[in-house]
Amino acid sequence: MALALTSSTDTLLSATSADQAGGAAAVEKTGYELGAGFGTTVFGSLAAAVYAGHLPLPASVPEPARALALSGPAQAEAAASGLTWHLADELLDAAKAACTTGLQVSAAVACGLFLVAVLVSSGVPRR
Repeated sequence: MALALTSSTDTLLSATSADQAGGAAAVEKTGYELGAGFGTTVFGSLAAAVYAGHLPLPASVPEPARALALSGPAQAEAAASGLTWHLADELLDAAKAACTTGLQVSAAVACGLFLVAVLVSSGVPRR
């Protein structure tokens, strides 16, 4: 990430005049912050939705623990603390698998969008 950010900052600042460098740097920094915030929100929400959709809870998990576990992996750990050790292990294993699936899907979507951006930007004619 640091390599890409350094490279993009250098490219942006070298394309502007000295009297516009401050404004260009501010735009670049704002773009970075917005991108990081939106990226975290969008991909975090995607990972959470996939987690909840792929969490196979054992039928014997009580409803309050079930609702808590669907909220996220940390909440699943809290829900497991009130269950028998066998049921807790099942719940935690399911939560780990669902969390991994959520992160994999989120990363795959991000990689796909990155590849689309590379293809689009490589097709842009240079001046």
